[in-house]
Amino acid sequence: MNHELPHVKPPAAEKLESVPSPVKKSETLTTGKEIFSRMLGMIGDAKQSIDMQFYTFEADATGRKILAALKAAKEKNPKLQIRILIDGSNDFRHDSKSVWASPEARKKRDETYELINQMRDEGIFDAKMTNWFSHNPILFTNIIHRNHKKSLLIDAVLGEGMDNSHEQALITSANIAWYHESERKELGRVYHGTHGPVPLIEQDFEHDFENAQKWERVYSVRNIPEYFQKYLFRKDFWKHFRHDWIGSLVRNPQRPGERLVFGPGPKGHDSAVLTDSFWGEMPIVGKRLGAREATNEAFTMLDLAKKGEKVVVFTPYPGIHYLTNHLIDAAKRGVDVHLVIAENYEQEIINPKDPEGLIGKFFANWPKKLVGSNVHVHEYLGEKEGNNGLLHAKGALWIRDDGSVRTLIGSTNFSKGPISGMNREIAVVEESDLSDPLVAYADSLIEDSKPLQLPEPYRRRKR
Repeated sequence: MNHELPHVKPPAAEKLESVPSPVKKSETLTTGKEIFSRMLGMIGDAKQSIDMQFYTFEADATGRKILAALKAAKEKNPKLQIRILIDGSNDFRHDSKSVWASPEARKKRDETYELINQMRDEGIFDAKMTNWFSHNPILFTNIIHRNHKKSLLIDAVLGEGMDNSHEQALITSANIAWYHESERKELGRVYHGTHGPVPLIEQDFEHDFENAQKWERVYSVRNIPEYFQKYLFRKDFWKHFRHDWIGSLVRNPQRPGERLVFGPGPKGHDSAVLTDSFWGEMPIVGKRLGAREATNEAFTMLDLAKKGEKVVVFTPYPGIHYLTNHLIDAAKRGVDVHLVIAENYEQEIINPKDPEGLIGKFFANWPKKLVGSNVHVHEYLGEKEGNNGLLHAKGALWIRDDGSVRTLIGSTNFSKGPISGMNREIAVVEESDLSDPLVAYADSLIEDSKPLQLPEPYRRRKR
């Protein structure tokens, strides 16, 4: 992230309204305001380390609160290790707008880069951007190859002799931006302790950070001309060129998606951290090139559920092929199946309910197919919290006939398509019961929704 941009004065450390982390095994956060308040509290709690990775990190009012908190934490404890991973999606989308179409979005993006670079140069944190070369028309896969994870880790330092007694991890659907704090329905869960998912989440972060460091030369530029301008006349150019060329293609490779179990049980009863790789489940010489454990988990819940049991899936961008088939198959077996989607789509082009949108044109029968198969499809209105139909939370739960509950919280939209279906994701699944706050959360989403209204059929214009 070495860009020559005008300097922006870092925000002064302000008085931050943060909520200290409670001494609990986990805590469920159901709004953007709760999530960011807890994030500030977690940062203030840090004694050894802060590790965070987010798909989007914008230096708007919300992002500057986070940056100010990081600066205050570092000033309080100069030995504090702070590491940040930000996906390169910032380069082509900012303030919920395309930077190619909006000069204002470009300006805000550049201010974000400069502020983060300046704070990094001051030694406040080590920040790395992944998935560059987004302006290159040849290496176009960078547009769909995203690190979509959203996590914050506190004092979860790997290694012997480390004091991990205060370690915490937040897995959330929210990105670092004002509209995730204030305008969208979000979800998050904070985990505490060394015997749950926290060490496994940190293990995944370490892998991502190490790879971001490995391809640092690639990630420090935004396009190929900038790469040659920066490195061509160096003596070691040819020594690194082959390595960088590979890096420009693979972009922070992730090991195959994993199921990292922290609570083993019988089939369908493990508690685990699930990760998705960029590559799908394509067999190569008897091995999978990648896997989508987090994405597949909702499918597994639907497949294992029995007649009379209930499965709820909520996501702003539902997989309209794979997920749909699993929803319908479960409903045909007598499972009480619910899908909660957004009533208001921020990007109409991918709105599956709009018969004139890009996705709607190709999948015009998607809503009718679901409703006709007894899948209860709910459009989230957000009237109770003023979210204007903007649902961004991602999760699922399976309520069994014995009263046990399996829950999922994470970053995946349960899609395997070419847009969000190749993102690298992370999720946590747990075994619980009806007292789990996620049960009430899912009920509240349905209560603040309306049944899916079937759109008018799309008709081609007459020539």
